[in-house]
Amino acid sequence: MAKVIVFGGNGWLGHKIALRFYNCGYDVTIACRGNRSEFNERLTGIKVITADKKNPEDMKNIFDNEIYSRSDCSIYQRNR
Repeated sequence: MAKVIVFGGNGWLGHKIALRFYNCGYDVTIACRGNRSEFNERLTGIKVITADKKNPEDMKNIFDNEIYSRSDCSIYQRNR
């Protein structure tokens, strides 16, 4: 099963994106700062972690532990 991480996934748009992936069978994790909760009841079954994408230590913890490893990630770069 493919893994997806959605940053800001508990906001108005982000939770809809996370749910779409989840309903299509993806293993979804939401990374959010933890300052919103209005959509949390809709996110049953989706892992939620508290992290700030602007904090390098939070990003290191996400990608260097059991949630996501660097080998889970694919990075596509566009040649310009």
